[in-house]
Amino acid sequence: KLQFLYLIGHGVSGGGAAMGDQPIEIPCASLREWLSGRSTVLRGKGKEDFVWMLDEAVALAQRVRYDMPTVKKGMAKTRKAMGDADRRRGALKAQVAEAQRVFEKRCGEVGVDPAAGDFTVAITATATTALPDLLDSIAERATGLRSALEYFDAVTAVTSPGVFGDDAALPVLRHAVQHGAASRLLPYCGVDAARDGSETPPDADEESIDWGGFGDDADMSEVQQPWQVEIVEEEDEAGDSACAKEGAGKGGGTGHAGPAVDAATRLLACDTTRAAFEDDLVELQALLEVRRREVLAELEGAVGVELPPSCPALGPAQLERHIEEVAGVMAQLQSKALADLLFAAASDSYAARLAAELQQRRHEIALSAARAAANEERCAAAHEALGAAEEELRQLAANAGDSKRRIETLLSKWYAPRPVHLVGGVESI
Repeated sequence: KLQFLYLIGHGVSGGGAAMGDQPIEIPCASLREWLSGRSTVLRGKGKEDFVWMLDEAVALAQRVRYDMPTVKKGMAKTRKAMGDADRRRGALKAQVAEAQRVFEKRCGEVGVDPAAGDFTVAITATATTALPDLLDSIAERATGLRSALEYFDAVTAVTSPGVFGDDAALPVLRHAVQHGAASRLLPYCGVDAARDGSETPPDADEESIDWGGFGDDADMSEVQQPWQVEIVEEEDEAGDSACAKEGAGKGGGTGHAGPAVDAATRLLACDTTRAAFEDDLVELQALLEVRRREVLAELEGAVGVELPPSCPALGPAQLERHIEEVAGVMAQLQSKALADLLFAAASDSYAARLAAELQQRRHEIALSAARAAANEERCAAAHEALGAAEEELRQLAANAGDSKRRIETLLSKWYAPRPVHLVGGVESI
């Protein structure tokens, strides 16, 4: 009687008829315990199959509860790493492009080839060859302000009579406009000295001059002063007139041979004179701006300033064009390229620092490129690791599915007609 009740309770043999066709569901995690509790009955159904089932139950639980979740968790981390690498790819490429752009721009400002091996040599060579051309370009460009300067004189003669006295307004700009590119080599010591060749600088106080050890009775007629520089015009092979050489003495030499020699006697290489040139440009630009606003007001009916008939009647468009011309000369005069070349020509240490800056920017490009390459390697490694994890997961699922189906088949056969199903994370395998 006890045996009959046991069989009914476990659905074996005659108990199957009592329980009908209701399926038996066994949790995968407790399959071994379930089998161990029914070892007496099931071992009699098939000893070898039962022993295999006990071992396979442990392996199946290991795959389902530990191996497969671990692989899935690793795949999630790998996918996150791939997403981060993909997002960083664009930013790193932009960093490389920006570093390259800044480096090439800086090389262009200094006037050296980005592919140069030794930047110190390249900067020194550029300062020797390109600086004179740049100074010539600025001085030559200033000649385009001749009409604007004439307009300035006509307006100030009416609006500010007698303000400048006997001295002409904007003397440095006037000097550059008059001589063009040659003004870079011409000494500027004031309008009077530039006009009559006086041996005494303008506004010089006799008592404030330090005559050194010559004494009060010394004959200074044979001593060449720094502002006395003779400009000799020569014809080159093409027949063009050029400012070929300066007079003899300490200030002599060709302009392009040594742009830093006697910089104090050169218009655009002297800090003080260059600052005065900038002041003249600012003053001219300010007057043109005021006149443009006045002309616009006159067009709207306001009473304006009566200019002499000799003064050209410029409209807002012409005045705006003159303002842009002045701004262009000022921008070129205040450019970092000119400052770098002037400092590099005057100081070897500055040239070395400038070369170190360019070398550092080149290193930044290499460093950004290395970061981008490392990110690409990480992305490729993540792709490879994800593929391997997917293959491992497929293999684990296949092995677990084979074990599950064989166990279900054996147990369904022993508990017929009731089917046996394993549950607990293995339903989809």
